[in-house]
Amino acid sequence: MFEIEALQHLLNQMGGQGHPELLSELARLEQIVKTTFCDKLEITQDVSQISINPTVQLVKLRWKNLTLLLNSEGHTSTSHPKPEPGDELVLLWKDHKSCTTNIKPASYEDLIALKIVVEKIIPEKAAQEENVSVELVNSAIDQAVAKGILLAPKSRIRRDPGIFSESESIDESFLTSDSFTLQWHITQACDLHCKHCYDRSLRSHMEFNQALKILDDLYLFCKSRHVKGAVSFTGGNPLLYPHFLELYHAASERGFSLAILGNPASRKQIEKLIAIRRPAHFQVSLEGLPEHNDSIPSKRETLTAS
Repeated sequence: MFEIEALQHLLNQMGGQGHPELLSELARLEQIVKTTFCDKLEITQDVSQISINPTVQLVKLRWKNLTLLLNSEGHTSTSHPKPEPGDELVLLWKDHKSCTTNIKPASYEDLIALKIVVEKIIPEKAAQEENVSVELVNSAIDQAVAKGILLAPKSRIRRDPGIFSESESIDESFLTSDSFTLQWHITQACDLHCKHCYDRSLRSHMEFNQALKILDDLYLFCKSRHVKGAVSFTGGNPLLYPHFLELYHAASERGFSLAILGNPASRKQIEKLIAIRRPAHFQVSLEGLPEHNDSIPSKRETLTAS
């Protein structure tokens, strides 16, 4: 796998230091890569819970940057940082889609994800013990799944098989969804009085504790269906909800993708949102050119106006 000329050039640059141990580690790494690539172990994609890819190997090397010597074809390159003595944990695994062998230094997030699965730690408990948000823990797991280090169950949100039957001619992505979005009308309060508004009824806003319970229910729902959750806040003007920033922060901590459907907001309000987490999008309505658009919403004079 290693080009002799390129490797010899690299060793010459290093002044002949540490050759025996370096060559030994390179040979060991080459053998592990070859074994992983040739491994006939079946990688099932039909798992009932987050699982470790059975081809994953975690190897401790005595030299750093050895993986950087390998490009996608397994050849050495002199453009990468030079190898240097020092321990480094390296992950090797076979991708279940392309069947190619991947090799990279194990990141902190990779190790956290593997530890959670191996020790069967509940993500919420891991977040509590590490004093971090559930979002960070779930993000580490999601990244490991995206890399193919972990295998995830299929989404349980599927089209009605009685209407959309599975067949080879229909791509799986059209039959399932990997996400679920809650469009949440959290308040009727609004600072505009648009002519076409479809709901001007007066209803008291939801209590904050009840809103938190809804977020928890949504989190459990998405987890049980093996999908990612998203919350799109709307109203009324969702920014007028008395506890909006606290609710927005709580949704962010649970790892939901966030969006807002409301009225234009001030720069200060937007900066407060971004300080918590940048929304996936902030949607406001434009009803045409300025002359027509500006005649539709007017400043609200009274909540009881018809």
